[in-house]
Amino acid sequence: MNDSAFLILFIAFTAMMSIIPFLLRRFKIPMVISLLVAGMIIGPTGLNLVSVLSGPLSFLGTPAAETASHFNSLVDSLGALGLMLLMALAGMEADFKLINSAKKPVILLSILTFLLPAVTGYWVYWYFKPTDLPGKLLFASLFASHSVGIVFPVIRELKLS
Repeated sequence: MNDSAFLILFIAFTAMMSIIPFLLRRFKIPMVISLLVAGMIIGPTGLNLVSVLSGPLSFLGTPAAETASHFNSLVDSLGALGLMLLMALAGMEADFKLINSAKKPVILLSILTFLLPAVTGYWVYWYFKPTDLPGKLLFASLFASHSVGIVFPVIRELKLS
């Protein structure tokens, strides 16, 4: 892929990942949630930034499909890295003294932040494929595991901890 096309796409991606959370901050939306919304807007289910910009960048000498393919793999890698960092930060921010001092609310919050997304994931998959038990369990675990990394930063940002 042409370096210029990649650089233009990367700058556009970085700018949108900075501007969208800044705009959503006015609505008191926590930073973690606004970054997720920005990712959904940029990704293939939203504006599909890569497809929109790859065509006009074909004048740089790289076919649009090749540029989109390379950049999509970069976005996937950055998304996986972001998820790992989010989960690591959630683990590092756990204050065990605070957890011991407020056991009942912490247990209730932990159960709710795990069970609600897990049940939701199970029923979402059930809606599409009611007979596929492994798929329903996979969706339940995916929804539940992602919620943990989101809840801790939101609680911290809202000063509820």
